[in-house]
Amino acid sequence: MKALLRKEFWEILWVAALGLIVLSLGLLPQFLFYRELMDALVLSDAARQSYSQPLALGGGAEPVGFFCAIFAAILGCLQILPERLRNLWGVLLHRPMAPTGIFLAKAIIGLGVYLVATGLPLVCFIGWAMAPGNIPAPVEWRMYLPLLAFYLAGIPYYFVGMLTGLRQARWYASRTLGLGAGVLLSVGLIVAPHLWQAFLFLLLATGFLGVAAWGSFCTNGFYRGQPAAGKRALTITVALGAVVVAFFIGALLGDLAGRLAPKARQESWSRYHMTEDGMVIKATRAQDQPVQITDMDGNPAKDSRTGTPMTLPELEKVTRRTVQVYAALEKEPPNWCWLNQFGHLYVLWQVTPQTLWYYDTVRGRLVGYDGVTRRFIGSLGPKGFAPDHVGAGDAFTDRIDPALRTDTGLYLPDLHNRSVKQFFATESQDAIVGIGNILLKNHDWAYLVLTRQFVRLLTSDGTEILKAPFQPAPPEYHDVKLSLLEPTGKFALWIEPSYGANEKAGWKLPTHVTWFDGGRETASTELPPLSPKHTTSRIEEKVLGLLMPPALIATVRCMIDEPWALAGDGQAWQLWQVLLFMSLIFSVAVCLPVGYWLTRRYCLPRSAQLGWSAFLLVSGFPGLLALLSVEEWPAREPCPNCKKLRVVCHAQCEHCGAVFSAPAKKGTEIFDSPDWVLTA
Repeated sequence: MKALLRKEFWEILWVAALGLIVLSLGLLPQFLFYRELMDALVLSDAARQSYSQPLALGGGAEPVGFFCAIFAAILGCLQILPERLRNLWGVLLHRPMAPTGIFLAKAIIGLGVYLVATGLPLVCFIGWAMAPGNIPAPVEWRMYLPLLAFYLAGIPYYFVGMLTGLRQARWYASRTLGLGAGVLLSVGLIVAPHLWQAFLFLLLATGFLGVAAWGSFCTNGFYRGQPAAGKRALTITVALGAVVVAFFIGALLGDLAGRLAPKARQESWSRYHMTEDGMVIKATRAQDQPVQITDMDGNPAKDSRTGTPMTLPELEKVTRRTVQVYAALEKEPPNWCWLNQFGHLYVLWQVTPQTLWYYDTVRGRLVGYDGVTRRFIGSLGPKGFAPDHVGAGDAFTDRIDPALRTDTGLYLPDLHNRSVKQFFATESQDAIVGIGNILLKNHDWAYLVLTRQFVRLLTSDGTEILKAPFQPAPPEYHDVKLSLLEPTGKFALWIEPSYGANEKAGWKLPTHVTWFDGGRETASTELPPLSPKHTTSRIEEKVLGLLMPPALIATVRCMIDEPWALAGDGQAWQLWQVLLFMSLIFSVAVCLPVGYWLTRRYCLPRSAQLGWSAFLLVSGFPGLLALLSVEEWPAREPCPNCKKLRVVCHAQCEHCGAVFSAPAKKGTEIFDSPDWVLTA
């Protein structure tokens, strides 16, 4: 074992040294860039647009992850290819050591070399960034969790490289399908909603790809003769790679079908618009019908300038600017993926002379760093400045540029004086449930504030422009919109029902609109309920659903937070149902019969026939590609007895039971009789 470890180490040492040098040289521009950027941030507003913490998400983590995946895959492949080219696998097999031990020796050295060659430059760079006095910005270990995930993703990519070098298949066909499994892993890693799901992907991918590479190593890349675990892992790996192929095929075919059948895209919807003078216009579109634009009396709406019937582009031009706020009665989890949560822990807020301020999204405070000493100077919360990160435990709940808010008030920070000013406070027992901002014509910010009892429009100095009761109240009504009308000072307040409540009520809940002039209510009305938007599934979606595996569609659905909430979104629910239905139909009607016919045609064991049938039922078209890729299809020759085609790898004909006849003698046989005697 030690001799084999030394052999593997010295053979790939040059690859490790090359990877170490390339990654170090790649990080050197990052090092110089951030040293210069920190000085430019204090002086230039343009530099702030490109700012992100070093090697955090958006600050170099993505290119490093790309390099780690490529380097690991090349490293794994280079450990296998030289032995394949010189046919040294047979020599290794005849060593006094089991193939599993040889594989473990290769994997230990290969993974160790990868982790050290890529990890050493990263640790040094992160250590420099986290050392006080180097960067005037908050740098914490949590923001490097995306980089850690990309770094660890090189482990399954290492096994992808080994598997690609091992498999006895054509380069232009199924040999590179393992790379597709790696691509699918990367996609899952990026779009996973939660951190634990991302690392679960890494763990499962490492397990499947490692076992698949081990099984292929035991048989020099052939499928037959592999351990059962290796066969299953290889099948799943190839099927996942085939998902990428099926996706591109489905996208191309779907695009072609969409061009040939453009009428398949049909949708119906209706919505209200408001013109600059406060008139409500209704736009309606039915299936295969042009958009109908009418006033509330049902008459065709006309353009005030030309007197002609209004078109949808003209209506959108005169539609007034609105701000929409959703009343969140309960604290909801972020609706973005885990990468965004950990990649944007700190947001550059403002730069004052020689001081940089960041908004801490976790602690809910503004933290300041001195631009000269590049060290932390303190933080700002609702109660003012504190020399530490937490202050007295006071924190903002959210930011709404350029203000900050808590559950009971709105604040404007005065960073020059390191203080905050509260310009709005709620009344007793009336918490803020939603807030939105809008830029007025005088270039001042206004804030639409929703509390449990009122809807307010405030300026940044606390002046109350509008105050109205929040009626009808949540939870049936929680969507609020404000339209800015002409002349300045006129508004229209919309209070709309939520999608779920309206659906439960049979789409009978009206929309309430109130007009204001100078903060005084002038009129109000209830607009008739609107029917929900309905879109027929496009042919592109149906074609793509045909080629996607049912198990993958169900898994993606389960990854989303609150699976039951999908029923509240009619379009998403319909699309998911269509994809799953089309995938199941294609699996049952096409993939399962074709796969079963192939396994019967080549006389696979009964257990293999049933196993492949069950696998094809849940994997669909990618599973069929995996069956064609991993199974080694033997030649078929006519049976001398029954004349039917029989596989040549069986001793007896599967049709009539006849054995192969002995080959005809050519007179060149050395031993003609079994009872020969060796004589001097």
